[in-house]
Amino acid sequence: METKTAETSTLRPAANATLKQAAAFLQVSDKTILNLADRKALKPVRIGRRRFFKWSELERLAKHGS
Repeated sequence: METKTAETSTLRPAANATLKQAAAFLQVSDKTILNLADRKALKPVRIGRRRFFKWSELERLAKHGS
């Protein structure tokens, strides 16, 4: 969940990123994120049928690569 503060209108990311947020953060396509998950380079957190990605994992991937 993202929260928006009334005064600054800045977004604070939740503990987990959506597919679109993960793709935007790494500057890749949605399909690339799904491929990384399929190759086990990125482990999704499943909630129901939805996939989320830990920000710490995205930061690790951005820093060190797959």
